Amino acid sequence: MSILLLLFFILSNNVWAQEKTTHVTKSILELSAMADFKCVQAKPVGACPKPNREPPIGVKMRFWQPELFMETVKMPGDYVIAEYGATLGSLAKTTIKTELELVTHIRPLTVTSGSSFNSLSNSNLQFNEVHLYDFPSDDIFDALCSDTPNTTLGIRYFSEVDSITWRRGDIEKELPQSLVAENIGAQCNYLVLGATAGQCMKSWGPLYPRQGFVITPSGLVSSIVDALRAVSIASNPFPHLVEAPLSFQPNIPIDKVQMVYPVKTSCFPIGQNPSQWEADKQSKDGHYVWIFWHRRECCI
Repeated sequence: MSILLLLFFILSNNVWAQEKTTHVTKSILELSAMADFKCVQAKPVGACPKPNREPPIGVKMRFWQPELFMETVKMPGDYVIAEYGATLGSLAKTTIKTELELVTHIRPLTVTSGSSFNSLSNSNLQFNEVHLYDFPSDDIFDALCSDTPNTTLGIRYFSEVDSITWRRGDIEKELPQSLVAENIGAQCNYLVLGATAGQCMKSWGPLYPRQGFVITPSGLVSSIVDALRAVSIASNPFPHLVEAPLSFQPNIPIDKVQMVYPVKTSCFPIGQNPSQWEADKQSKDGHYVWIFWHRRECCI
């Protein structure tokens, strides 16, 4: 992202939009209750070795597990998930304010909560901050699969802490995956889901480069694309800053997503045509919360 584009993004609409919006928050308990457990789809897929019992044969189970909450907001430090929000808010605003003052030489630079960057809302250039949190452990998965690791740690990724790379990404843009994505990005809708090192997501576009800027007319698509870029970052951090790396690798053609704020959907495949899921789901404040459903297998 060039400095000029960064400055345009910062300075549009009087530096930071001053319009106030109602700050809706939800607890992890409320959002967890919105997980659609029909998405689990557990089924046996064959036999597997189970050496510590007699006979030493088990049944391999395949299922989708809710692994992460993916929260996207428009302003640094804004949040929906209440448990982490207060800590995030003060940390993020301080970090972003300091960085942007250095870039713009505008001192003091005012950072306010709000809908943010209204002048971009009618363009194809979108931007989101992303926060990743572990989905709380659930007894249903412990019972289903005792050898599925319990890695619940809480905070996984804050784009505000990774601010410079999330915005500019000088090294990120030189990664092989990003270079491929630059060449095939416009063709992603016609390629196989997950195709090429650019990790095409059909009409959602390429996964790389893993930055907050997304070219799309849809605020919902930009939200889920940024959320999935953050999941990729948390699983393969270089050159980003990650609070706690993930213990699994996301699988674009197989994993699923589900919106739980501002409305609840069922889970659907990555890259699914937006016309099939985005109608009447726009958030008034630009905030969205998703669940990332990762496919696992284990032997029972």
